[in-house]
Amino acid sequence: MIERLAPKSLRGRLAAAILAVAAIVLVGSFFALHERTGDDIRAGIDDRLRADLAEFEASPAGRSSSEAELLSASRRFIESQGYHSDSRIFAIDAGSRTISNQPALVESESSEEGDEHEEEAEDAAAGLLSAPEGLSTVNLSDDGVLRVLTEPVLAGERQIGTFRVAESLRQVGFAEGSLRETLIVVGLIALAILLAAALWIAGLVARPLSRMAAFAHGIGTDDLDRRLPQEDGTSEVRSLAESFNRMLDRLQRSFEREREFVADASHELRTPVTIAQGELELLNRDASPDERERIAVIHRELKRMGLLIEEMLTLAAADSGEAMRRERVRVDDLLADVRRDAPLLGPREYEVAELDGTIDADPDRLAQVFRNLLRNSVAHTEPGGRIEVGAEARGDRVAFTIRDDGEGIGPEEAEHLFNRFYRGKGGRGEGSGLGLAIAQAIVLAHDGRIRADGAPGRGTTISIELPGYEPG
Repeated sequence: MIERLAPKSLRGRLAAAILAVAAIVLVGSFFALHERTGDDIRAGIDDRLRADLAEFEASPAGRSSSEAELLSASRRFIESQGYHSDSRIFAIDAGSRTISNQPALVESESSEEGDEHEEEAEDAAAGLLSAPEGLSTVNLSDDGVLRVLTEPVLAGERQIGTFRVAESLRQVGFAEGSLRETLIVVGLIALAILLAAALWIAGLVARPLSRMAAFAHGIGTDDLDRRLPQEDGTSEVRSLAESFNRMLDRLQRSFEREREFVADASHELRTPVTIAQGELELLNRDASPDERERIAVIHRELKRMGLLIEEMLTLAAADSGEAMRRERVRVDDLLADVRRDAPLLGPREYEVAELDGTIDADPDRLAQVFRNLLRNSVAHTEPGGRIEVGAEARGDRVAFTIRDDGEGIGPEEAEHLFNRFYRGKGGRGEGSGLGLAIAQAIVLAHDGRIRADGAPGRGTTISIELPGYEPG
């Protein structure tokens, strides 16, 4: 459950973790402060009550030898306290009489004592006069909660009365309530600041990783020479950047070896294929009809092998960026060539757009791109099908589209359409599987982009975008 609710991004998780830890510490600190404040106020009240007891014991009332003397001296002691509404409550018992600075409270409690004696006996803190010896807390219906100190008054070993002093705990409630309100306000402000700080800190931590992810996403087979900078960031980030760069070094060497092998193998194969074709021509002169049929089959396969070798050489040249003869090419001339050559690829209904302007490109290589893409569209449409070639200016770039109404492709197939030797589901098509790969390599060599879209039964659209366009 927690895993499902957790943020998905590293930045979100770091911020949530920082905020959670800070919130726990903040709540714990506020709780401790709240409890400590209440305890300190209660401790101060207890100290004042003990000081009143010490004052009483040092007064003549505390040294009384009889109940009558205690009553007389207690009156003088209470009158000397300068009573006001917030002062403490004194109640001194002597025999059956009680002397207090709040006689109304004592009389009210004494009148209820008979009716509620049994209930009060069950509650040790039911009232001031029934408070147990020592420090205790009692609840009064009108005056709230009191902290009471009860001590017997002794004459020798004989108890002649009871001294009680009490102070309201209302100030504790007021202080704790005010503190709670302050803590809630301060806590919300602190959490808001902590959230902003957590997001900022998490962003600082995750930013290098985000840059690495964006860098890795933009790496293609045509720019494997790019590397991550290693001078910034923490040691962990630098270590990760170094590991990533070493991986790119290995990938670059692997791709270079692959390209060199394709180029070398193609060059080496071209000569024996040419020789074999020449020898077959010689054998064909003196061969019997049956032998000529077999020679024709061999010759046809050698021709197919020769075309494959030429495509591999073209692909290797495009991958390495070689043999690109850049010049200003008129877009309308390029589209005119497409309009003229397209019907030679197959009987389809062609529609080619018009667009003025020029682009910086290799005209022969771009013509090869269009031939390969149109040949692919022809292979996957029925005779009489429709193929549209569109062109549109987009600022300093030009976008071409080749759209057909053929069998179409699914999203999974679109991801692999430009892979080398990929021939679609069921190996459809009769080509080598390099035509679209060559088109992609040439487009990338022009710093362009190419992609495929489509849906089963709804045709396929190949989109090309090239830089260096100038209108006019």
